[in-house]
Amino acid sequence: MKSTLIILIFSFLWLVTPIFSQTAEEIHKSAIELATEGKYTEAINLYNKSIIIKPTAEAYNDLGTCYGNLGRFDDEINSYQKALELRPLYADALANLGNAYSSKQDYSKAIEYFNKSLEQNPDNANTHYNLAIAQSATNEDYKAVDEFRKATQLNPKFVNAFINLGIVFNKIGEFTKASESFKEAIAINSDLPDAWRNLGNSYAYADNYDKAIEAYQRAIFLKPDFAEAYSNLGLIYATQGNDDLAIEQYKIGISKNPNFAQLHLHLGISYFNKKQTEKAIECYREAIKLLPNYTKAHYNLGVAYESLKEHDMAINAFSEGTKVAPNDPLMYYNLGLIFANKGNDSTAAAYWNHTVKLNPKFADAYYGLGMIAGQHNLFDDKIKYFQFAARFGNIKAQEYLQKIDQKW
Repeated sequence: MKSTLIILIFSFLWLVTPIFSQTAEEIHKSAIELATEGKYTEAINLYNKSIIIKPTAEAYNDLGTCYGNLGRFDDEINSYQKALELRPLYADALANLGNAYSSKQDYSKAIEYFNKSLEQNPDNANTHYNLAIAQSATNEDYKAVDEFRKATQLNPKFVNAFINLGIVFNKIGEFTKASESFKEAIAINSDLPDAWRNLGNSYAYADNYDKAIEAYQRAIFLKPDFAEAYSNLGLIYATQGNDDLAIEQYKIGISKNPNFAQLHLHLGISYFNKKQTEKAIECYREAIKLLPNYTKAHYNLGVAYESLKEHDMAINAFSEGTKVAPNDPLMYYNLGLIFANKGNDSTAAAYWNHTVKLNPKFADAYYGLGMIAGQHNLFDDKIKYFQFAARFGNIKAQEYLQKIDQKW
C-alpha cells in the first residue's frame, strides 16, 4: 500500500511539472516577442503565466502595454497600478499610466502621472512630449510649449514634437513661431505632408496666401490623396475671391475622401457665393448627413433656404441647429429675423431675448428688439434697446439716437 502511494505522488508531480518547466524570465521574454509581432492576446496569456510564477513590475508594465494596444484601457490602468505597487517610483509605469489616462481623455490624471514620471526620469523626451499633448488638450498651451521645447532639446530629431509645437503656436496666434517650428520638422524630414500642410496653415493665418498655397501644393505632391490639404487650398482660393478655383480643389478633395464633411460644407459655401444656391443646399445636406452635429452646416443650410425665401425650410434648418448647438446665439438670432419678416413679433422677440441671454453683447438682436418695441409704441423700451445696440456697435441704432439727441 505504501509503495502504491509513492508511485501516485510521483506521477502527480510529473504531470504538473511541465507547467513550470520554463522560468518566469523565459516566459516573459517569449511574451515580449509575441507583443513585438502584434500578437497581443497571446502575449497577455504569457505575461500572466510569468506573473503567476514570479510577479514583477516589468511584467505588469508590459502586460499593461498589451492591454492598451487592444483598447482595454481599464485593464491597462490596473496592470500599471500593480506594477507601481511593486515598484512605486517606476518611471516607465508612471508614464504609461499617464498615456492610459490620456487615452480615456482623463487629462488631469494623465498630467499628474507624467509629472511623477518626470520626477524620476527628467530626461525622457517622450514623456515631456506626452505631457505637452495632455496640457494642450486642457488649453494649458503655454505650459505645452515649454514641454514640447524640452522634448526637442532632449531629442533634436523629434519631428512630431516640432510639428505639435507649431500647432500650439498657431493656436495661440504665434504664427511666425509656428512657421519656424514646422520648418524645423521639414529640415529633419522634408517628405512629411502633415508638416507642409501645417506650415501652410501658419502662413494662411498670417494672411501670407502665396506661401500658404505653395505649402499646401507641396503637401499634395507628397500625398496626392490628402483631402485636408485640398480643403485648405480651396479655402485660400475662396478667401482670394476665386470660387471657381476653390470649387475645383474641393471637388478633387471629395473624390479622394467622399466622407469628409468639411469639404462638402466649403463646396456649398463657394456655390452659394456664386448664387448657385440649390447646389449649395445639396452640399450642406450632404455635410449634415455625414456629420449630423455639424453646426456650421445647419447654419449655412438655414441661410441658403432663407435666401430663396423658403421660410419654413429655413426655420426647420435653424431649429435643427439649435438642437445640435443650443448655446449658439446666431441660430436664435436668425430664427428671430425670419419670424419678424413673417410679422410674428412675439416669437421674434422671444428668439432675440434668448439671443442676448446667450450673448449679452449681440448688438443686432437688441436693435431688432428695439424695432419691435417701436412698432408697438413702446418708445422707452425702443430707446433702451437701441442704447444697448449702439453701445455694442450697431450703426443704425447709433444714428437714430444721435438724431433724437440721446446718449448711449
